[in-house]
Amino acid sequence: MRELKRKDVLTHNLNFFLNYHFLLKHSLIKNNTKRFQKKKEFLSLNTPIEFKKAQNIIYVHSKKRNTRISFCSQDGSHIFSYSMGSLGNKKSKRGNVFFVKDLCFRFLQELEKYKLDSFILCLNGFGRSRRPILRFFSKSSLRYKCLFILDVTANSHNGCRLKSSRRL
Repeated sequence: MRELKRKDVLTHNLNFFLNYHFLLKHSLIKNNTKRFQKKKEFLSLNTPIEFKKAQNIIYVHSKKRNTRISFCSQDGSHIFSYSMGSLGNKKSKRGNVFFVKDLCFRFLQELEKYKLDSFILCLNGFGRSRRPILRFFSKSSLRYKCLFILDVTANSHNGCRLKSSRRL
């Protein structure tokens, strides 16, 4: 697969979120399975991607012990966010899946104040509440306003080699 050059990316008027590094990271997809080939077609630069003008971003940070949903504007500035701890769930209740519905309802009530045309849903982390939040967004009135869903979880590559420890 050919590497993308900066000129190619700029000519296609992509959104700020789908920048050069993101496309490079996700275009290196294995050709082994059919499922990955479909993703490759979606992210290739040859297919024109039409974006609506106003796009807001909803980040879902789902960790082992806590879950946070943030709403950001088009330029990436933070508008508001809710977490399990801010709703009064402390200690082990923050990681509990049963309280995700309360979090989503509170977030939806606050989101109704802003007239939302379209948004991008970004998922980060592999917590227990990730799937129930996706299910909530798919059943709510926002499902038709979601342009696409991105997984922005960082992949670990085991880092640099550790310095050898001193043996006595």
